Amino acid sequence: MHEPQVMVVGGYGQVGQAAALHLLTHTDCHIIVAGRNLQQAQRFCEKHGPRMTARFLDAQKPETHSPALKGVDLVVVCAEQSDTHFLQGCIQQGIHCLDVTATPAYIREAEKLHPQAREAGTTVLLSVGLAPGLSNLLARHATSHLDSVEKVDLTVMLGLGEHHGKMAVQWTVENLMRPFEVQVAGQVGTVPPFSQGRTARFPHPYGHRRAYRFNFSDQHVLTRTLPAPEVHTRLCFDSRGVTNLLAFLSRVGVFPLLERLGARSMLEEVFGRFHVGSEVFGLSVEARGTLQGQKTVWQEGLLGRGEGQITGQMAGWSAAQILRQGLPGGVFHSEQVLSAEGALQFAATCGVQLHLGG
Repeated sequence: MHEPQVMVVGGYGQVGQAAALHLLTHTDCHIIVAGRNLQQAQRFCEKHGPRMTARFLDAQKPETHSPALKGVDLVVVCAEQSDTHFLQGCIQQGIHCLDVTATPAYIREAEKLHPQAREAGTTVLLSVGLAPGLSNLLARHATSHLDSVEKVDLTVMLGLGEHHGKMAVQWTVENLMRPFEVQVAGQVGTVPPFSQGRTARFPHPYGHRRAYRFNFSDQHVLTRTLPAPEVHTRLCFDSRGVTNLLAFLSRVGVFPLLERLGARSMLEEVFGRFHVGSEVFGLSVEARGTLQGQKTVWQEGLLGRGEGQITGQMAGWSAAQILRQGLPGGVFHSEQVLSAEGALQFAATCGVQLHLGG
């Protein structure tokens, strides 16, 4: 019987390690830990036995793709991608791919590969992790309880005590500095980051939190994958003081000024070194619509610890679903092909507290 070969790109990082260890524990596949630092990959593999081996891969250098992908059935990308060249290579070789990249521009380009993936019979799964990922699935779960949906408000709470990788810090700073486009009722508008504050309700002990618009990719996707004409995603931190400070700096125009002054790297340095708070994460969803002819607001939420850990665990679980279920060819988001109920139940086994049910 063929032993599936699963490559985890960036498998020695925080997210990749969690994905690889889930696959090692819950599947019978052989795991290839790949990345630019072969020695680091080898050190990680040596701790976990013969079902885990290391390979060199630089996703930004196409000449390394074919040798690294030899014999691979599924790729789990746990490192942020800036272009779709590697993904295109996987599709051309008939290799299924799961990608945790959260950048809206990348996701838009990846979606354009749907015809090629469908023709090749290759499954490409996007929106995997916390936000996007669990946020998409929680929104799907909440809206499934309504007869019709008018609007969905998602809120992400992140703990400032967690140590994030360089690319995650760069992503956060970039999206603090740049307005983003949203589409509502067919009209395109521009939203400044950390604007349009709104109070969201999180499970105890965090309660009500003021949160602000941020360029998470889920809000761009869910208006197309769910029957929800309007979706907004906001961000807050476990520290109310830091959340309020960022909102004030955005309101008075500090972030665009810093970008014009070329101070982005300085801000990245500050964010990379600032670790005051907890490792909590939270999601809150409020879906407005109708139920049995009555106006209804359906609220759900969750709390957990370790954003990087849960992102990797969700990637590992989602990869196992691809292996077991034989999903169709094409480019999909998690809420389109995975069970929201199953994903949330799995998250609960990882220590996530679920608060479901209206």
